[in-house]
Amino acid sequence: MKRKKALITAVAVVVVGGAWLLLHTPKRDGITLETATTSRITIRNSVMATGTVEPVTEVDVGTQVSGIIDKLYVDYNDVVHAGQLIAEMDKVTLQAELEQSEAELASSKTEYEYQTKNYARTRTLHEKELVSDAEYDEAFYQYEKSRNAY
Repeated sequence: MKRKKALITAVAVVVVGGAWLLLHTPKRDGITLETATTSRITIRNSVMATGTVEPVTEVDVGTQVSGIIDKLYVDYNDVVHAGQLIAEMDKVTLQAELEQSEAELASSKTEYEYQTKNYARTRTLHEKELVSDAEYDEAFYQYEKSRNAY
């Protein structure tokens, strides 16, 4: 019987403790929902940001000749198109260089023609054994040298 009494007392303590917890536990508020009415609006996708603009391709512009620029047709950061004239070089210096090159070409041509005739004469004489091998070799050398220079 002592066991029965102890069991009943234990059950009573558990029931009273559970009832006390249920009554004294603070109530939780339910989930609060915020609602709004729907309407049709236009959504704009825009981003405000700071940064540095980098080009997709970068091209170094240069010339094949050096000299003084006479006229400049574009400015820094101007947009240019293929075939557009950007600048003009001083023509006086370039014209003088052209005339000098033409004079050198004419001189080389004259030297080549002379050495061609000289080599032909020396070859003919060498075949008849009238000139030495050294003279023939020298004429051939001068002919080749003038041909390469021309």
